[in-house]
Amino acid sequence: MSDEASTLSINNVVILLMILVALFAWAMAAAGYAHDAENWRKDIDPTEDIVVPAGRKTGRVTFLIQAGKALLDFLWNAIVQVPNCVAVISTMFSDRLWLVILTGVLEGGIFAGGHFMKKLEKQLAADPRMPRPTRKKKNSKKRKRRTPDGSEL
Repeated sequence: MSDEASTLSINNVVILLMILVALFAWAMAAAGYAHDAENWRKDIDPTEDIVVPAGRKTGRVTFLIQAGKALLDFLWNAIVQVPNCVAVISTMFSDRLWLVILTGVLEGGIFAGGHFMKKLEKQLAADPRMPRPTRKKKNSKKRKRRTPDGSEL
């Protein structure tokens, strides 16, 4: 398999990054809408499930389990809010304009970075590498080599 076939092009990477940013922005907007309109996760007290056990390792495991559950809940809410997309988008533009601006800046930065990388790729492909400069020899005389016992070869 050649190297070109196994690597992603710059366009593909830029598109994937832009989709990831857009999906994360949607998830944030959906969480904000669900929190405001549907009282999503307002009844959860963040300290009620935390029991400080005697061992520190068990506390870390408990924290990781709770963080995993919260992440899954966050992602599931993004999927559940798709039918409410008009309400989510209007709430995002009216109440969370900073999220719209931040998403636009991130998307623009990714696009500009991809454009710069594509331009750099074309420039590097057009200009072959310059040959490495060689040093000029100061003396054309060959040095005499010596053996470890001090005699000349």
